[in-house]
Amino acid sequence: SSDPADKSVVLQLQGSCGSCPSATTTMKNGIERALQQAWPDLGPVTRLEDKTKFLTAEKADQLLEPIRAAFTNLGATVTVLNANLLGPGVVELEYSGPDTVRYGIELSLLDSPLVTEVRWLIDDAAAN
Repeated sequence: SSDPADKSVVLQLQGSCGSCPSATTTMKNGIERALQQAWPDLGPVTRLEDKTKFLTAEKADQLLEPIRAAFTNLGATVTVLNANLLGPGVVELEYSGPDTVRYGIELSLLDSPLVTEVRWLIDDAAAN
């Protein structure tokens, strides 16, 4: 995309370029230089980060790891059912435990730029 006001360009790299650790360097040294040769008054060229691209159930579980002991000690259990299956950035969790703990878990997950929404499958029999 581009912004006519500041003549900036935002690129989304695809394929193997999108996940390559050298992609930003390639973009700056190759693509940006070529664009600036064609349009000398071009503004900044930046890379669009695909926030949901790398979200997996395993990654969602890793996001829970720093708080796992805390919510377990408060009587909650959480199982990641899936990630991105219900939409980009959506994590579905199975949960039993207090509602206040569930809310804290949700806030913690939403702190990650990978997560846009948390959906819950709640075990009503075990909920407090």
